[in-house]
Amino acid sequence: MSRVFWLGVIGLFFGIIGAVLAIAIQSLGEAFNATSGSNLYVNAAGAFIFSIVGMTGAVLEGRRILGGLLMIIGSLGVLISISLFGVISFFFFVIGGILILVRKREEPVVTPPTSPITGQNEGGQVEAITNLERSFGGARPRALIQMATGTGKTFTAVSFAYRLIKFANAKRILFLVDRSNRGRQTFREFQQYVTPDDGRKFTELYNVQRLTSNTLDPVNRVCITTIQRLYSMLSGEPEPDEVSEEASAWERPVEKPQKEVEITYNPAIPMETFDFIITDECHRSIYNLWRQVLEYFDAFLIGLTATPSKQTLGFFDQNLVMEYSHERAVADGVNVGYELYRIKTKITESGSVVEAGNIIDKRDRLTRKQRWEQLEEDLTFSADDLDREVVAVDQIRTIIRTFKERLFTEIFPGRREVPKTLIFAKNDLHAEDIVGIARAEFENLSLLRLLRLSP
Repeated sequence: MSRVFWLGVIGLFFGIIGAVLAIAIQSLGEAFNATSGSNLYVNAAGAFIFSIVGMTGAVLEGRRILGGLLMIIGSLGVLISISLFGVISFFFFVIGGILILVRKREEPVVTPPTSPITGQNEGGQVEAITNLERSFGGARPRALIQMATGTGKTFTAVSFAYRLIKFANAKRILFLVDRSNRGRQTFREFQQYVTPDDGRKFTELYNVQRLTSNTLDPVNRVCITTIQRLYSMLSGEPEPDEVSEEASAWERPVEKPQKEVEITYNPAIPMETFDFIITDECHRSIYNLWRQVLEYFDAFLIGLTATPSKQTLGFFDQNLVMEYSHERAVADGVNVGYELYRIKTKITESGSVVEAGNIIDKRDRLTRKQRWEQLEEDLTFSADDLDREVVAVDQIRTIIRTFKERLFTEIFPGRREVPKTLIFAKNDLHAEDIVGIARAEFENLSLLRLLRLSP
């Protein structure tokens, strides 16, 4: 019961006592022929009746306005009683009425509770972590988490990494990515993560290392690296250069068998180095020479993906601990729905030819240095080569400009602001080209953010 309800009960009690006392005074006055006032019976009845009204207001507290008015009416009604108890009743009812009316007339905004597991209110993330921990409890060495793009796979991974270190006493966790840019994004996610129970940043509590050399620091609790770098460390191969790490390991052609180096036991990196391994884009890392890296360590293996294949499910022993689809994310309000709006150009469909004699610029993938060169023979490229081996700036500009021109007429008719837009790029160079052209086309856009995701 609430405070207001009990105030009403107390007021009702004093109101009844006041009515009884008023009747008693009236009776005594008549017995001794005293003139104590001819309206005492009326006063007593008023004290009793209005006390009942006030009590009703307390019971109807949840109705806000109605309950408050009834309480005040009960309070004013008690004024007609001359007894001391009536005055006390008036005091309690006034306090009760004010307590109700000062509350906001609007119903409170209901917000989803913040999870003690992640510190956020995303139900899919909490469910994924709960199911994963249940899988660990069942001693299942491999687990697969499938979450749609944009639902927070990396945040979920950081959340359960924190719980594994703090509550399961994990000594070291490995986070595998396919490119160095993705490694930098993951590292920032760890730096920005605020622990839900402690309130401090993850990196304020535990050391996190992003490998830029082939040396593991033993004091770190989390290690982030590309799978190609870890492969070179285990196999004794030379360190990968920045260009090879910037390109996705999954997209590059695999070396021929005679050039592959089979991974054997490396005493510098024992199999028990890591307790848990998290592999991003795991639907690609289970094939060819990269699979050796995953199977080398004696550790629990957690795969993250948005698009698992049958082979992926088989590698993870059919242990799909979380399946969070885009449709469910839309229903939960995490993602928004989409409709396909295709913009085609001739060269995106069939490629093209740059005729001999044309002057083209060549760019170094690492330094971005440009040099001009005149073609001595025709340069033919396919649609698959576009934006990987050959960049057609006008083609990118045509796509961005068409998107801009049709944004408020065909795609989102009636809107005036550019909605949050996700642009997929094939590599970092492609992303830089898109950003530059988009900024030029959307000059009035105050903030342009490009998120490059693996295709």
